[in-house]
Amino acid sequence: MQIASSLFLVDWKNIQQAVYLTDCGQNFVGNLGTVQSRGGDLELQLRPLDSLTLGLSVAYVDARYTRTICGGPSACTGPGAPSLPVVSEGDRLPGAPWTILTSGEYNFSSSRELTPYLRFDYQLSTAQTALLPIQDPNNGVSDPTFAGLPLIRTLAVRAGGRWKGLDVSLFGQNLTDSHPVVYRTRDTNASDLYFSHTIRPRTIGITTTYRY
Repeated sequence: MQIASSLFLVDWKNIQQAVYLTDCGQNFVGNLGTVQSRGGDLELQLRPLDSLTLGLSVAYVDARYTRTICGGPSACTGPGAPSLPVVSEGDRLPGAPWTILTSGEYNFSSSRELTPYLRFDYQLSTAQTALLPIQDPNNGVSDPTFAGLPLIRTLAVRAGGRWKGLDVSLFGQNLTDSHPVVYRTRDTNASDLYFSHTIRPRTIGITTTYRY
């Protein structure tokens, strides 16, 4: 069994982000904002049999803005402030809080140096419930229809054979054909037309690789 783990604390300053100018409908990009990202991961790899390898990986991350940022020189907080914040303290960066990956691979015994194998990978990413800057009504530009990252589940299976440096396999990705909306934007700020983005649909194919 192998175990690997890590903990991290990252202070990120002067993040590039768009500042929308409500008076003229234009925007500019400024080096604004400070974020603190905290988290860690744990990875396990186990071989209960010579022919069987099991894996488990769990990761957590929480990246949040540590102070309120104004888009210009004027104040954006407090009573009578002439403008509203670009981001508010406590807003989060986009990202799944928890990511869990499990895997397993079994190598079948064979002759003539041919090793057939069967492998699966299952990934789970939890939904993001904390407020993003675009969701926070305290900010100058917010959109209550904007959704954070949803719960995402994907399953992949691969069956193939290895012979010396050659590896030929039949694979299937996103076998459950899930299509969560991972990102959604308006066509324009006042439009009811949206663009939605999702993950690649069920994909089946053949892969051939050679290592020398």
